Amino acid sequence: MALENFITITENDGCQSINFIISTGSYNATTNPGGFGVPNPASSVMTSMTILVLPYGFTAGYTFTFTLSSNVITAATSTAPNGTITDIYSSLTSTVFPFSSDAPFVITGAMLGYGTSSQIPSDCFYFEMNMSDGTTTYTATLDYLTTCVACCCVRTMEAALDGDCDCEADNVKSAARGRILLNCAIWAMEDNSVDKAHTIINKVTEICGKNCNC
Repeated sequence: MALENFITITENDGCQSINFIISTGSYNATTNPGGFGVPNPASSVMTSMTILVLPYGFTAGYTFTFTLSSNVITAATSTAPNGTITDIYSSLTSTVFPFSSDAPFVITGAMLGYGTSSQIPSDCFYFEMNMSDGTTTYTATLDYLTTCVACCCVRTMEAALDGDCDCEADNVKSAARGRILLNCAIWAMEDNSVDKAHTIINKVTEICGKNCNC
């Protein structure tokens, strides 16, 4: 079986960044036949990698380009949709390749054009990773729903309720609707219904904007 790469995304507290993790793992004939290592290529032979992050509805996204040498990142840049290239090497939290849960590639809201110290909105994002050994390019893709901002808002609405609240009160209805729709968006994404997840999570964002200014 040929090398088969996988991407994992996690969100950080504060909603200002996400972790990009290469979850390909090491070769194991039984449990991970697509992992790095004989008979597949080793991670150490990879010489370059690009990561595309495409927010929902965008026709052009943000591309991060890495130069690799023996499992070490030696150069890193980002290219914005308008073509602006920025050197991001000094901002890397780790130069070890491949990115792991212990040493991920941290993508901030600022890197995605949302502004300094800005939160990454709850919505659908498309990720595409291409790594090359100089001869062959290996690709992995992932559609991911960020939920950090929406979760914080829904929790804020729920925490504001008390045991004596009127079940017909607007704040109770908003909190309940927000929680139900948030779960529906997550389930839609699990079913690979990206358009549906986008529509539902935006309804949660609308409720949040009216009730907790998130």
